Amino acid sequence: MKKITTLGVALLALFALNLQGQNAWINEFHYDNTGIDQDEILEVIIENPGTYTLSLFLVDLYRDVGTIYNSKTLDNFTVGNTVGNFTFYYFNFTTEGGIQNGSADGMALSYNGTHISGQLLSYEGTLTATEGAANGLTSVDVGVSEPSTTPIGESLQLTGNGTQYSDFSWLGPATATAGALNNGQTLSSGPLPEPTNYPTAFTASAAGNMIDLSWTDAIGAQLPGAYIIFISDQDNIVAPDDGTPVAD
Repeated sequence: MKKITTLGVALLALFALNLQGQNAWINEFHYDNTGIDQDEILEVIIENPGTYTLSLFLVDLYRDVGTIYNSKTLDNFTVGNTVGNFTFYYFNFTTEGGIQNGSADGMALSYNGTHISGQLLSYEGTLTATEGAANGLTSVDVGVSEPSTTPIGESLQLTGNGTQYSDFSWLGPATATAGALNNGQTLSSGPLPEPTNYPTAFTASAAGNMIDLSWTDAIGAQLPGAYIIFISDQDNIVAPDDGTPVAD
């Protein structure tokens, strides 16, 4: 249930500018499940991979103390699907000791010895890298985790619509999709596909100069990228046309 208290109308637009040379990011990983850990994969997406040398992309796995316990260049990864200009690459670390269960372990992505901005990620807390291309940087906790009761065949993955890492958000354990689009993920700068469902139970309760809004979020495989709320003190609101972008 979402609830917003507002004194007026606010329209918020968020834009992310890709300032890095390589548009590549960690897109999915799995590190813990019920019983013996299985299929501990890590997936990377690269835009226009043919313009780069795969062996110069490096994934470092970090312990909570900031040291590296495993590294793999992307030429060792399995090539997955290609969607538009984006190609998926994944590696199963299970036979090499796996991906540590935390807490506060992580991974980083670099190219030709240079850390790719925003790609020192961790789970179950944060860490500060003490070696590798990310040396001296503090990780960003993905905000979701896998308890030891996580069903076999699930993973943590990015969901949403966009063309760079900052466009997406991390989804808790869901069916693993190594080498393919994640659950609810679209690689596009255009409008999202039609949502599976829409928000329900929307209410607006006025009290003086305050309006309390509440609703129940949409659910399903394809979620809305955002909600737009129109507010007016006149009877002049025109509903948007389906599929037509709304100006900021």
